[in-house]
Amino acid sequence: MSRTSLFALAATIGMVTCLLCAFTAHADNNSQQQGGPIYLPPREFEELLKPHKLALVLFKDSSAENPESNEIMEAFAAAQPQLDALNPPVKLAYFNVNEDGQLKMKYGIFKTPTLKMFRNGEEIHRPYNGGVTDSEDIVSYLTRHSEQPSVEVTTLEEAQSYVPSKEGGSSLVVIFGFFKKVDLDLNAIMALEEEIRDIGHIVCIHASTDEIMSFYGHRHTFVIYHPTRKPALWDGTTGISEFDGLNFIANHSMLDVGTYDANTKLLYDRIDRPLFRVFTDTNEERNWVQLKYLRRRLQAFAEEFPKIRFTIADIMEHEVIARELDYGPDDVKNGAAIAVTQQQVKWRPIGMSTFDVAKIEEFIYKFLHAQVKPFLRSDIIPAESALIKPGMGLVHQVVGQNFYDVVMDTKTDVLLVLYAPWCGHCKTFLPTLDEIAASYKGD
Repeated sequence: MSRTSLFALAATIGMVTCLLCAFTAHADNNSQQQGGPIYLPPREFEELLKPHKLALVLFKDSSAENPESNEIMEAFAAAQPQLDALNPPVKLAYFNVNEDGQLKMKYGIFKTPTLKMFRNGEEIHRPYNGGVTDSEDIVSYLTRHSEQPSVEVTTLEEAQSYVPSKEGGSSLVVIFGFFKKVDLDLNAIMALEEEIRDIGHIVCIHASTDEIMSFYGHRHTFVIYHPTRKPALWDGTTGISEFDGLNFIANHSMLDVGTYDANTKLLYDRIDRPLFRVFTDTNEERNWVQLKYLRRRLQAFAEEFPKIRFTIADIMEHEVIARELDYGPDDVKNGAAIAVTQQQVKWRPIGMSTFDVAKIEEFIYKFLHAQVKPFLRSDIIPAESALIKPGMGLVHQVVGQNFYDVVMDTKTDVLLVLYAPWCGHCKTFLPTLDEIAASYKGD
């Protein structure tokens, strides 16, 4: 083939490529103009989402081998016209993760397809729990979530129908905001309530009338009314921040015995009390007998140990945590997969193969009296002579089981080096570590 022919062929390929790109862009723009889901280019991702009070974004890849993404796109196309009719409209959008790895990491996309909700360009951190490939389910879920998360009550009778009391009211936990409509903190508390609106035992209301505020004696604040506890009054003087507000709600609204799942995790992880979890299948149809027994036993534990919150954790959502605690399928099946956590530190009973009430009571008692060491996955404690460099006697190998005894010893200063046996850089550093240890010998 001549050089001229090669140039002609290259030019033809270039034109075809440009036409294909133009066709794709036209198709994306055309779908937006015709009321379909909007395409989010990487550079315009946040800019295109900002005008929308609520948007659901599909993170997908360009692989043709992912039929679920195609099914979701079809459901999006069918749902968008109905969502456009809402006031304000709710937008459906899609983003190709192959186009920008940084955005993929920013929003924590580890698998595709993934669905996430956004409000005015900001990610809503609670999970999307609506339909995936059924357009009617998508419309129903997003319609409900397009409404404000807090119900405005305008009469005293309406307010009393919500607030739990001896005379009646709701059996749920009620977060009651007392704010004038122009109060900026009303928007702040609603932003927090948006994150927790799928937690079934919590309902959010607010009032702005003088009659209701005078009756309850509160203004420019919010109160958490719990069916079995005293009301908790927010006394923040610097406005309602996300961190302090969610921590306050977590510590005063979560049940003594509840379910630890994707919806409640946000609050249970923030409570300042130890959190007890038993990992099991939380599907009522498959596992209702064990769930009924566990709830009854945990309720008894909660009455005996009020300083701890007790939960049943869905093993389907938290299998990784169970594995980190060295629990296997048999432990989960037999109710033996148990842990207490506080500030990311974990404790678990050792040598328990079933949900043994007596052993659990003993474990909790010892935990509350600081008689249980935190759990760390570990190799066997090496023999005294097993050193990183045999014969030196100065640099000792630490594993999980003896970490707290050696490293956290308050009587001795410890220089801890984290290394991997296979790491070349670590191996070259070990002689230097030996020299450091030798220079401090006798100190």
